[in-house]
Order: sequence, then C-alpha cells, then structure tokens
Amino acid sequence: MLNRIEWDKPKVQGDVFSLASLIAWLETKPADKTYNFYRAESCLLGQWTKYIDPFAKSLHHEGHRSSEYRIFGETVDLARFYYVANSSKNDFTFGAALARARKAAQAS
Repeated sequence: MLNRIEWDKPKVQGDVFSLASLIAWLETKPADKTYNFYRAESCLLGQWTKYIDPFAKSLHHEGHRSSEYRIFGETVDLARFYYVANSSKNDFTFGAALARARKAAQAS
C-alpha cells in the first residue's frame, strides 16, 4: 500500500500564486523566525513553494533564473514577489516579509 502524503492546502481561494495567498501563508509563520534569502530551497519563496507543492523545487541550478521553480510540474517564475522576500535592510524575518507584503497589498 502506498503512503498518503498529507499537507496543508493553501487557505486562499483562486490564484494560489497571488499576493493574497502569500500573505495568508506568511500569517501562519512565526514573525521572529528567519529565512536564508540566498538559498533557493530555504528562502521565503522556496519555503512557500514547498507549502503549495511538497515536490516543488528550485530550477536555479538547472540554468534557470533564481526566481523560477518547478511547481506541479510547471515552471513558475516568482520574481514578482522578490520585494517581499528581499530586504534592503537585511531583515529576513517572516514578520518583516509579512509587513512588506501587506504594504504592497495596500498600495495596489
């Protein structure tokens, strides 16, 4: 018998790759927990992709842009969310990323 893998489903209806979906995921993370922006698999976007699809992987080492991931068998470019993951102040906490995401959502 095959083992069934269970994981949390994204809590946002509609586009799973939306800013609203990213915010909903960030709200579940400890605000003071840090992430390594410079490692594709453990950066904020890498962790988010694993939440969406446990089999997701970064394509950076396969000659793709560092923002491209294989998710559900498709290549997805998440460069539009770099402003959330990256910080000019080197504040790589989930709380700071959530604040950046909420600020962007208010501006749109």
